[in-house]
Amino acid sequence: MILLLEDNKFFCEIFSEYLKNKQFDIIYKHKVDEAIEFVKQQRNKIKLCIVDILLNGRNGFSFVEFLHNFNNENNYDIKYIFLTGCHKDLKYYERIIEIMNSNEGKKYCYSYIVKDDFLYIKDDILNILNKFK
Repeated sequence: MILLLEDNKFFCEIFSEYLKNKQFDIIYKHKVDEAIEFVKQQRNKIKLCIVDILLNGRNGFSFVEFLHNFNNENNYDIKYIFLTGCHKDLKYYERIIEIMNSNEGKKYCYSYIVKDDFLYIKDDILNILNKFK
């Protein structure tokens, strides 16, 4: 199962429908707290989280921090991919790179996807996601 953490409901519908048509089991949540509770309840089923950076309320970085701690404390290996529309904002890009280069990031962060490029790289995204089926 893939968990998509994204606050843009329209994007969630399009992205999840696209992946469901490609035989992926995907659930989406719009808030960090909802996603955290879902991971705690469904930890044995989730193989991958796709995490938006800019969310209403808490940001995706706080969810990733939770995921690092949850994985380490419970001996899980739930991977994640950053999903961002803010790749041109240097402070977010630097934070993504910092996390990806950290010990936890090297262990759990698989990649990052730029939302703006989705239509152009959807086949590349499928190739990545197929590794988590």
